[in-house]
Amino acid sequence: MKKCLLIFILFIFSFCLYAEEETSEIKEESEKEILPVGEEEYTPFVFSFFYPFAMNVGNADIATNAQASIISGVSGSVKGVNLAGFVAWTGKYIYGLEATTLFSFAGEKMYGVQISAGISYTAGKMYGVQLSTLSSIADEKMMGLQLSAFNMAGETKGLQLALINFADDMNGVQIGTLNFDKKVTGLQLGLMNDATDVTGLQIGIVNINDTIHGIPLGLINISRQGYIALAAYTSNIFPQNVGLQFSCGLCRSTLNFSTKNLIGGQTSLAVGLGWGLTYPLSPFYVGADFLYHYKFIEDAKRKSLDTGKENIFEIRSELGLHILTRFGIFVGVGAMYRAPNDAFSEGEWYPVFLAGVKIIRPGA
Repeated sequence: MKKCLLIFILFIFSFCLYAEEETSEIKEESEKEILPVGEEEYTPFVFSFFYPFAMNVGNADIATNAQASIISGVSGSVKGVNLAGFVAWTGKYIYGLEATTLFSFAGEKMYGVQISAGISYTAGKMYGVQLSTLSSIADEKMMGLQLSAFNMAGETKGLQLALINFADDMNGVQIGTLNFDKKVTGLQLGLMNDATDVTGLQIGIVNINDTIHGIPLGLINISRQGYIALAAYTSNIFPQNVGLQFSCGLCRSTLNFSTKNLIGGQTSLAVGLGWGLTYPLSPFYVGADFLYHYKFIEDAKRKSLDTGKENIFEIRSELGLHILTRFGIFVGVGAMYRAPNDAFSEGEWYPVFLAGVKIIRPGA
């Protein structure tokens, strides 16, 4: 046990000293012309226990076609395969495969596949695939696939798939729980999507953008091009209604709460979600929405939910007038299909008429 601990301490110490030296050399060489594999000192195969206990001891810039390491391996360029038990460190180029269980590093360019159970990191350009359990990072440019728990790329063209994705310029697809991007041309799909400029689709529970040339599909859509509005209105179906609208470009989503007989009698409560379009005709605007409501019926005496629940589907159009920058009025007509919770085919259609006021907060 003591021997194993001593070997591990020696490994950490020697590798940290090398990493500091290698990072300084990469920074100095970044301003010079990069030489391709074949113009450096070359050997077809390198084996190491952990660097510097390796065949290429004293020559960390060596070019090779294959490197195999028990614990860690260090080389300049690899045109082929680089396999390591824990750490694979390539200071310049990789053309092929680099795989390890802990940390995979390419200093300048990666053409091929990086695989790591821990972290895959390319300091320069990445053209290919990064697969990691924890994190995949490409500093400047990534064209291909990143798959891990946490992805980060400078310029990105391809696919990012992770719990959390970061990119500068995505021309492709981001799929994750949380997606962040400066510029998106393609698709963001996640629980929350955040981008500065979007050309394409944002699909999620929450979508945030500064400008969008496309369609946001979400419960909450926030944009500098749009607004957030609180609407209070009455209709022939539900006399008391409050809605929160999120406008993003020409699209808008709605969270709605409706009641009937709120004071006295048998109270009906409905919660609704909607999505629609709005088009400005200053100072007027026109809109169209599709909403789904789930209605509860409460017995005022028992103070409990009854079995008379309903699924309600509503299509409506709206004409509004912005009297002030932050205040407007609107009227609307539509149709509503109301069906019992356990008998959808037995529902009936009803006309809908509504009128109300709106307090508007322009996008920040």
